[in-house]
Amino acid sequence: MASDASRRDFLLMCAVASGAPLAGLDPGPAVAADAPKKGGTVRVGFYIEAATMDPHLSGSKIDRQVYHNIYEPLVTLDVRLGIKPGLAESWQQPDPKTLILKLRRGVKFHDGTE
Repeated sequence: MASDASRRDFLLMCAVASGAPLAGLDPGPAVAADAPKKGGTVRVGFYIEAATMDPHLSGSKIDRQVYHNIYEPLVTLDVRLGIKPGLAESWQQPDPKTLILKLRRGVKFHDGTE
């Protein structure tokens, strides 16, 4: 079966078809953002349920996505995988079995104590 459409016509139709969905989009006027407010609820949906809320008991991706938004680590890694402060502002290791961490001022434990 022969076609009367040339390659140029085909490419032109593809370009028009790919731009058509964008033609109706209008960002509208810019609106100033409201001042941030404390409180409220954040709802997050995942395709499966987290197996545990204890970061020491699981290594699954879903569990990590959940508890990385809940728990703050003592130290974190930078883009070059170097250790940088988290809750601990400094640390020292006087011997292979001892690690002394100095927590940031104002850090509270789950029971509210500093």
